[in-house]
Amino acid sequence: MIEYIHGDLFKTDIQIIVHGCNCLGGFGAGIAYHVANNYPEAKSEYVKLCKSFSDKPEKLLGTFQTVQSKDKIIINAFTQLTYGGPGRKVSYDAMTTIFENLDQKYAGKEIALPKIGSDLGGGSWDILS
Repeated sequence: MIEYIHGDLFKTDIQIIVHGCNCLGGFGAGIAYHVANNYPEAKSEYVKLCKSFSDKPEKLLGTFQTVQSKDKIIINAFTQLTYGGPGRKVSYDAMTTIFENLDQKYAGKEIALPKIGSDLGGGSWDILS
C-alpha cells in the first residue's frame, strides 16, 4: 500500500530509503544527487558495484544494492540501464522485479521512496505505482 507524504525524504523517521539508479555509474542528478550529499557511502558503494559490472551493466537492471549508511538503510535500485537525454529510461519490468524483491526482503517494514523513474527516468508514475 502506498501512502503519499509530502516533505523531505531524508528527514523521515522511516529507516529504509529506496531510490532509482542507472546501471552505468552516473549518480549526479535527481534524488541520487541528494543521496550522495547526505549518504556518501551509498554513492561510493554504488560506483564500486557499477565498475565491477562495467562490461555487462545490463546484469544490474532489476536488482538493488543495500547500503547501511549512518542511521538509514539506502537502497540503490537499478531501475534504468542508461541516463540522460529525452525519452523513457526507466524499465517498468525492472521496477516490478525490484518492488517484488523489496517486498519479500522487507515485508512489514516501512519504506520511503520518491516517485522513482517518473521524472528524469521519463516514466509514468501511474504505471509505476
